[in-house]
Amino acid sequence: MSMKDRFQGKDYLTLMDWKPEEIKYILDVSADFKRQRMMKQRHDNLAGRTIAMVFEKASTRTRFSFQAAIAHLGMQSFYSTPSTMQLSRGEPIKDTARILDRYCEGLVLRTFGQDVVEEYAAYMDSPVYQRLD
Repeated sequence: MSMKDRFQGKDYLTLMDWKPEEIKYILDVSADFKRQRMMKQRHDNLAGRTIAMVFEKASTRTRFSFQAAIAHLGMQSFYSTPSTMQLSRGEPIKDTARILDRYCEGLVLRTFGQDVVEEYAAYMDSPVYQRLD
């Protein structure tokens, strides 16, 4: 199995879940994408895919950096906060996770608690990406 194939459907919940060689691979790929962007080369490898972004913690830099990166990869992002979703009306995370999983290829989550991230991941087949600060 190639290094690239190891990441298919894998969550990013905590850095401790990853082996050093996997982290190095991610950093190398990231550097290559950055180089392509600086050279104005298109790298929209993920065109036609969607990713949800749910932020409990507001952040201008995090939101814009993720949305820009998602766009550079050719994806469409959907941004929301729990207050604008059914979560604010008491909908369980598992229901929200299942809906997001049905329509999106992944979820970027910026939250206060690791337990929230793990609950989303438990109910989603698509990868969940924890954004910590």
